Amino acid sequence: MSSDPRSSFGGGNPWDHTQPWDAEIFGKEVYDSTVQHKWGTAVSIAGGLPYIWRELARPISEIIYGLLELRAGDKVLLIGEGIGPAGWVEDIRKIVGPDGAVDEVEIIHEGRKAVMGRLPGRNGQTGCWRWDYADSKADEQYDCVAVLQATQHCDDWEETARDLLRVMKPGRRIVLAESVLKGPAFTARINSDVHLRQWFDKLFQQVPVEDIPYWSGEEVREAFGDTVYSPQLLEWRGIEMFWGRELPTTCPGAPTCVPCGRTTTGTACTATAMSCGCCSAANPRPSRKRPPRSPPGVSPVHMRPAGRGSAQRLRDRTAGRQALSSRRSRSVGTCHQRLSDEPTRTSCCAHDSRRMVILCGGPSRSSTRGASGP
Repeated sequence: MSSDPRSSFGGGNPWDHTQPWDAEIFGKEVYDSTVQHKWGTAVSIAGGLPYIWRELARPISEIIYGLLELRAGDKVLLIGEGIGPAGWVEDIRKIVGPDGAVDEVEIIHEGRKAVMGRLPGRNGQTGCWRWDYADSKADEQYDCVAVLQATQHCDDWEETARDLLRVMKPGRRIVLAESVLKGPAFTARINSDVHLRQWFDKLFQQVPVEDIPYWSGEEVREAFGDTVYSPQLLEWRGIEMFWGRELPTTCPGAPTCVPCGRTTTGTACTATAMSCGCCSAANPRPSRKRPPRSPPGVSPVHMRPAGRGSAQRLRDRTAGRQALSSRRSRSVGTCHQRLSDEPTRTSCCAHDSRRMVILCGGPSRSSTRGASGP
């Protein structure tokens, strides 16, 4: 046999197979391992992050800004690699305006030094270290926190999650996003094609796969635990994201619902509902039971009330729509108002967009499912 078979797919060194006709084009230095590593490193990382985030993953940046719920006057803590060239600093500053602020923590130099120097963190992973970026910050100093292209370099997310949430105001979101170079989804992609596999093996000879730090979305979510409300994960073409809303304890003085910002009763917030007295914990949503099924072998048409033809049913539906429209017109703009003919109040607009028109006078009927009539 020409060579011994490998026990696994990939992981070898394509440079070992360089041929004389390669040297005719690139020179004899193509055999030099130092030059090979230099070329591989340049191709794999030089300009990569700005290109990914400014062009390939631009839609994800827009989603990040939406999840952070950025508004004029916000103070934002931004931690990441290449945060300037990626466009995040400029974009966020435009949104928060002159009355807002963006505190930047650029870790690109620390990250490259830790990975290429194979420096281990407390978790045993190479390229990680303890984050002390929030140590000198005051409690609730920021409206929100964004960790962009830096998630993998933290060596203890359970500790760091609490540090970052401490400096955030209650009720706002923290968002993490990373273009990853490791993980099951990434490995499956490069193993799906022999060309991708050999390119990856060639480009990362200087950084073995085992030295690339990685936190999966599930591990990050577990590290945050119950410190955030509704933690969510998203994976898109190599981008892995996590976000969650910090739990508020009480209303911040003014009678305003923390999630939706609408006027409420001003009562104490409930940690599980992330809301004030107008929302779901204090006012459970009415059960939505399915209509009774037809008995086996009986068509629904045979279950109609006797003597009610199609014309009568049309009149009944028209009358129902008119009654619902009347109730909506009385309740627009009263997020916490009890509807006289409702058995109990439902969730506020932030938690049940399908009821937004009825409770808060939000989007038009055409944009809210369930609010367009029976």
